[in-house]
Amino acid sequence: MFSQTNTYQQRVFTDSINKLLDLAKTNINANNFESALNFSTQAVDLTYNIEDKSLKSEAYACLGNSYLIAEDYANSEKYFKLALGFAKSSKNNFTRVAALNGLGNVQSTHYNNIDKAIYYFEEASKYTKKLNSHSSIFINAMNMASMYTEYNKSTKALEYLKIGEEHYQKLEEIPSVYSLTLFVNYADHYKQIKQYDTALEYYDKALDIAQKNQFYNDIINISHAKCDIFEAQGQLDKALEQLRFIQKNKSIFVEAEAQKQINQINANFKLKEFEQELLVSKYQAELAEANYKNTLIIVLSVLTAIIIVFFFFYRYKSNKKKRELKAKNAALKIEKNKAEKATQLKSELISNISHELRTPLHGVIGITSMLMEDEEVNSKHSSLLQSLQFSGDHLKNLVNNILRISDIQSENIVLQKTNVNLYTLINNIIDSLKFQAEEKGNTLELTIPKSLNKLYYTDGFRLSEILINIIGNSIKFTSNGRIKVHIIKEQIDQNSETLLFKISDTGIGIPLEKQELIFENFKQAVKDENTSYGAGLGLPIAKYLLEKMDSKIRLSSIEHHGTVISFRIAFEVSNQQAKELQFEQNLKPLKVLVVEDNKINQMVTQKLILSIGHDCKIAKNGLEAVKACEEDNFDLILMDLNMPIMNGFEATEKIKTIKPNTKIVALTALEISEVKQRCFDLGMDSIINKPISKSQLAEIIEIKTVQQVC
Repeated sequence: MFSQTNTYQQRVFTDSINKLLDLAKTNINANNFESALNFSTQAVDLTYNIEDKSLKSEAYACLGNSYLIAEDYANSEKYFKLALGFAKSSKNNFTRVAALNGLGNVQSTHYNNIDKAIYYFEEASKYTKKLNSHSSIFINAMNMASMYTEYNKSTKALEYLKIGEEHYQKLEEIPSVYSLTLFVNYADHYKQIKQYDTALEYYDKALDIAQKNQFYNDIINISHAKCDIFEAQGQLDKALEQLRFIQKNKSIFVEAEAQKQINQINANFKLKEFEQELLVSKYQAELAEANYKNTLIIVLSVLTAIIIVFFFFYRYKSNKKKRELKAKNAALKIEKNKAEKATQLKSELISNISHELRTPLHGVIGITSMLMEDEEVNSKHSSLLQSLQFSGDHLKNLVNNILRISDIQSENIVLQKTNVNLYTLINNIIDSLKFQAEEKGNTLELTIPKSLNKLYYTDGFRLSEILINIIGNSIKFTSNGRIKVHIIKEQIDQNSETLLFKISDTGIGIPLEKQELIFENFKQAVKDENTSYGAGLGLPIAKYLLEKMDSKIRLSSIEHHGTVISFRIAFEVSNQQAKELQFEQNLKPLKVLVVEDNKINQMVTQKLILSIGHDCKIAKNGLEAVKACEEDNFDLILMDLNMPIMNGFEATEKIKTIKPNTKIVALTALEISEVKQRCFDLGMDSIINKPISKSQLAEIIEIKTVQQVC
C-alpha cells in the first residue's frame, strides 16, 4: 500500500512539473520573464520530491533560460550548469544540448569569452549529431554563426550558416522563428563584410516574416540595421525613411508591450490558480494516461527548451544592437541638421553674392550700352566695347544660372506669362550672341517665319533663358564652324501655335555614353585642363524650364561631327494684337519714376529711359518716392527694394494707398524667388532682376503701360 501511494505521488509531482514547465515556456516565448521565472522556480521546487534526474535537468534548463532572457547571467550560468550535471547522469542528450547552448550564449554575450563559448557550442554540436535531429543541428549552427559574426570571424560564420541552411532545408515543418533567424544571420554576415545589397535582400526577407508574425521588436531591430547600411552608403534619404518607419512601429510596439503586461497579470493569476488546483486535484483519472505520455512529453519539452534558448538569445542580441543603433540614429539626426543648416547658409550666401554682383553689373552693362550708342566713341573703341559688353553679359548669365539652379533645387520657379513678340525677342537674342560666336570664328544663322511678328501670351523671360543657354552651349563647343537656329511653325489651332525649335552646330559633338550626363548640374561631356567650357549649368536649366513649359528637350549628337538640340512649345496667341497697334499709333513720352539709392544706377537707368524717349525722375529712397507720388502722377515706377530710410516694400504699400492704379515694377538685385510673394501681395505688377539692358527696359515700359494708354 505504501509503495502504491509513493508511486502515485511521484506521478502527481511529475505531471505538475510538466504543466508548470509548459506555462514557463509559454511565458518565455512571450518574453514575460517574471512569469517565466515564477513558473520555472515552482517547477524546480517540485523536483526535490521526485527521483527523475532527466526531468530535473529540464526544469533547471528552463530556469536557466528564464534568467538568460532577464539578463541575470550569474544565475543563468548557475542553473545551466546544474541542468548539465543532471542531464549527464540521466543521459538526457536533448537537455544536455540545451544546457550547453545556454552556457555558450552566456560566455559569448556576457563574458565575451569566445574560447569558452566555442567549447560549449562545439560540445553541443557533438550531441546534436548523436541525436540526428535537424532542428537541434540547425539551432546549434545558428548559435555558432551568430557568435562568429559578432566576433568578426566572417569565414567561420559563413561555414556554420551553410551547415544551418542545409538542415533547415530538411525540416518537415519550419517555424517562422527559424526562417527569421536564418535570414537575419545571413544579413548580419553580409553587412559585416560590406556586401550591402545582399545584406538588404536578406533583411527584407526577415522583415517580411517579422511583419506577418507581428514581431515588433524584430521589425524595429531589422529597420535599424537597414538604416545603418543606408548611412554607410551615404543614402541619407533612405536612412531617414527607415527612421520614420521605426518610429511608426515603435508606437505599435508600445501597445504590444502594454498587452504583454496584461498577459503577465493573467499568467500570475494562473499560477495562483494552479497552486490551489494542485492541492485539491484528484489525479486518479489521469494516472493511466500519465505513464504513457511521460516520455513523449519530456522529449517535446526539451526540444522546445532548446528552441527557446536560441530564440531569446537572438532577441537579447537584437536588443543590444538596438541600443547601439539608437546612438547612431542620434548621430545621423545631428548630421541631418548640419546638412540642412549648410544648405540654408549656401542659399543665403548665393543670395548675398548675387545682390553684390548684380548691383555693379547694372552700371557696367548700362554704361556699355550708352557708350556703344555714341557713334564717335563707338567708332574709336568698337572692339573694346564689344568685348566689355560680351564680358558683362557673360557674367550676368553665369550669376543668373547659379541662382536658377538654387531655384530649381527648392522648386521656386513659377512661370510669369505676358504678351511677347516672339519675332522681336528671338532676333534680339541672336543679335546679342553674335559677337560671342564671331570671337570663336563661328557664323550664327537664324531662320524664322515672319508670321511670328505678333504677340504671344507666354513667359518671354524663361524662353530667353532657354535659348541663350542652348545656343550659348553650341557656341562654346564649336570653333570655326556654324550654328543654325531654325524655328518652324508646325501646327496652328484657333488660339495657339506649336513651334519647333532646332539648334544645330558643327562642334565637337558628344559621345553616346555621355549624352545623359550633360543634363546633370555642373557636369560636362568634355574635360580639358587647358580649356574652360563654363560651369556646366546651361543645359540642366534649359531642360528644367522646358519641362515647366510642358515640353521636352531632345538631343542628337555624333562625336566630332556636331549636335542638334530640339524642342516643341505650344504658344497661346494673344488676344491683344489690336491694342498693340493702337499703342504704336498713340505712343507718347511717358513719365517714369526711378526709385534707386545707388548713384551709378540712378544715372544709368535715367539715361537709358531718356534715350528710349520717355521722361524720368529720380527718387533716392522710398520716402522721396512717396512724396513724389503725392505731388505728381507717373505712368510707371521702377522700384528698388533695398534702400535706406524707407525700403521699396514700405514705399509700395504707401503709394498703392494713395494711388492704387499706379503701375509699379520691382527692379532689384535680390533673388526673385525670395521676394516674389511679398511683392505681389503689396500690389506690384512685376519683378525684374538687375542688371537690365536698354532693350529689356524698353520692353518693360511698353508692356506695363500699354493698358493705361489704351
